Parts: sequence; structure tokens; C-alpha cells
Amino acid sequence: MKLQINASYHISDITLSDKAAYLEHLQEKQIYDQTLAIPFPYTAADADWWINHNIEATAKQDGRSVNWAIRRSDSDALIGGIGFLGLTIGEDHKSELGYWLAKPYWSKGIMTEAVKKASEYAFKEFGLSKITANVFHFNIGSARVLEKAGFQCEAHLRSHYKKDGKIFDGKLFAILNELNNRPPGQVPTLALSVLPDELAVVRFQPSQSIPDWVFSSPFYSISKTGDELSVVCKEILVPENSQCERGWCALKVHGPLDFGLIGVLASLTKPLAEAEVSVFAISTFDTDYILVKRTNLEKAISVLKAHGHKVHGLGAENLEPRDSTAVDKPILLKPIGTFRSVRDAAIDDHWDSVETSIVLDSGQFSEEAIAQLNTFSHIEVIFHMNRVSSNEVNKGARHPRGNTNWPKVGIFAQRAKNRPNQLGSTICEIKRVDGLSIHVKGLDAINGTPVLDIKPFMKEFTPRDETRQPQWASELMKDYWE
Repeated sequence: MKLQINASYHISDITLSDKAAYLEHLQEKQIYDQTLAIPFPYTAADADWWINHNIEATAKQDGRSVNWAIRRSDSDALIGGIGFLGLTIGEDHKSELGYWLAKPYWSKGIMTEAVKKASEYAFKEFGLSKITANVFHFNIGSARVLEKAGFQCEAHLRSHYKKDGKIFDGKLFAILNELNNRPPGQVPTLALSVLPDELAVVRFQPSQSIPDWVFSSPFYSISKTGDELSVVCKEILVPENSQCERGWCALKVHGPLDFGLIGVLASLTKPLAEAEVSVFAISTFDTDYILVKRTNLEKAISVLKAHGHKVHGLGAENLEPRDSTAVDKPILLKPIGTFRSVRDAAIDDHWDSVETSIVLDSGQFSEEAIAQLNTFSHIEVIFHMNRVSSNEVNKGARHPRGNTNWPKVGIFAQRAKNRPNQLGSTICEIKRVDGLSIHVKGLDAINGTPVLDIKPFMKEFTPRDETRQPQWASELMKDYWE
């Protein structure tokens, strides 16, 4: 079995020659910390058992494997794993998906695509109706992988897991095989994902060569007739003087779609037309893409959800059809990256000793986005304190840190994490910049926290007059950094 993830990576069967790669990559403790079944330290005996277990299990299922290696296509080297736990082909109607990836390959979009490919394969080849996946509540990266792959969170599992003597909450994600259990030719409820990049439609002369910049776009579509040559690609790549229409967003229908389905596009375009949302469509062998103007994206998502379709990505899960005033209208914010830190718990003090890196999302940014950032000594970082549950949010007043020796003050008169939008802001020192990783000192956020924005700190933005603060604030901050 071989599934191509993209031009650089693929999924294939586990072999005896993979032992050295398992021993190399699974010595990373962060992989152990974020998974339940992988042992640590990872030994030669662990690798032997896992490889032989899968070879034997494959033989019992007529040579059909259910656990695979994720590999580099240039060398066939193993860099991760993905598969289904205890699946008996032909008997089970659902199964749990598990996966891991070597640390050097994190934040490259590899695992999202691997989860999509493995899920599509299992639905088609194993006849599964449902695929589930479980993550620890603090594993934000894995949760985002599942959401981007079309999974939905079905449950928050309180005190569900025990690891190294500690009890953790978990989250249960699932995706359904929408093509099962329907009359032939009937269109099911469709699942769509919003592609992350804004697109442009560019017009060329029919005889004109396609520029190289088109092929650097993560998504592009080329159409040619005797009269024109049209390209849809990432808008930011298109030169200013081009003949083009800018500001489009794409919604991808989760496929593959059976060619026998009737009315797939109509089930999407008809309600959008009735809502006066203009669209155009792109069809491929496996699926369809609906393009709408960025200014109409929120409206399009609400309309499609109101007609029973499911839309994922870029905050679409939080949008509902309703009339909104400016103050209560939801704001869509997409994280630009995540924190990597040795601290997994929100401990109040001694933050200067914590090593932290900001890892930007390579699916959105190149190193160009942080060019010359290292010419500044400090940055201001905005982040989302996403582990605060809704029942912990305070919209009134409280004693800071619950200390009744300090006065009860309003939530906007303190820097507590359980604030209405759970936004944090810190000025920290840049230690070094490596590729898309910014290593910093003095950043009070825990591992996996989503980063919303980064700005260089300029001394002209410090207060221009003398500052003041109450005594309790000075007492609270006494050991905060040191």
C-alpha cells in the first residue's frame, strides 16, 4: 500500500528496516508527552515488538495493513506513523486513528494531509462508517490537525486519561463517512473546508507561457480555451500590473466524490444564489471547490450551515446565521503559530527560567515574514490562553490569584488568564531566530498556546509619563520573572 501525501512525503507499509528510524525519532520526549501508547525511553525491544506485531497483523488480514509509516519520498526514510488501533477489516464499522511525527517535521502541514489520506483510504477500502481520534486537552497542535482534516470535536472527556501518575482531560474527535447509508445518487450532507489563502483569478493570452510564480502557489488551477488562459492561484503571488480579479476565498468539498452523485454543486450554489452570494466553481477528478468573495465568506458559511452542510477552518465552526451588531459580531482570528515550551502547566511564577520558542505556521508564512526581526532586541507577543474553560471566565471582579489579602478588583484591572477573550500580551527578549522559529526569554505562556500576532517592540511605545501601580500588584509580580 502506498498513499502519496504530496510530492515530498508518502504513507506506506512498515518494514523490518525501519527499526533504526523508530529508535532515532521516538527518543523525543515531547512525542511521549503528547501520546498515550508510545513508551519512553524507546528501546530496541519496543521497536522490534511494534514492527513484528504489525507484520503479523498484516499477514492475518490477507496482507492488508492498518498501521503504516510516514516517509520522505526522496529517501523512503521513516519520519512518523499513522494507523488504526485494533481494526479488524470487514468486521469493524468504526476505528480509532492514531499518529505521530518526528519533531523536525512539525508545523509543515504534513500530518494534516496524512490524516486526510489515511481517513479517505479507510472509508473506501475498509468500509468504515466512522473514524475517531483522541487527544489530550493540552495538545492543541493535534486538535488543529484533526479539525483541518475535517474531524469534529464530539466530547470533552473530563479526567479521562492517566499518564505518569497524573490525570488529564481529553477530547474526542470524529469524522463520518458521509457516502455510506444513502440511496444511490443521493447527495449527502457535505463537509467543506475553507482554504487558508486568499486567491486571485488571473487572465493570460492563450499563447502566453505560464509564469513560474503560479507553481509556487499551494493551490492553483489552470484552464485554457482557444480564447483565453485563466489561472486561479494565491493572490499575494500575483504581480500588481496583472489582469486579474482579486479577493476570492475557496471552500473545498471533502472528497472523493462519486461521479454518480447528482446535484452536488447545486446543493451548494442554489442556497448561495438565493442569498445573493456570487460564486464560481472549480471541479477536479476527486472533488469540487466553491469560490466566493472574501467579503461574502462569513455569509456563505452561515448560509451553507443553515442548509445542513458542515464547514470547517478559519473559525467557520463558530459562525451561525444571525443578525449582528458591530459589538456582538464574532471576529475570525487564525493563529499564526504556536509556542513550544518545556512548561505544560500554567504555573504563576519564575518565567525567566523557561525556554520558549514561537514556531510560525509554515502553511501561511515563509521566512520573509520575519525578515530583519532579529535587528530588534524585544518583541510584543499576543496569544490566546486557550486552556481556560468557559466556566472559568470572569466578567466581574475577583481577588488576584484568589488571595483575599489583596483587594477585589475588576477583571480589566488585572492580568488574570480567565478574562473574557482569554488574550495574553507579553514583551519578551529575542535570543535568536532560526527559520520560522523565534527563540525568546521572558514569555509567560505554556506549550501549545496559539500565537495571534507578533510586533517588534519600539521604545517610543513605552509610557511617556511616570507610571504607577498599587502595592498588591508589586507583591504579585515579586517572583513572577525571577
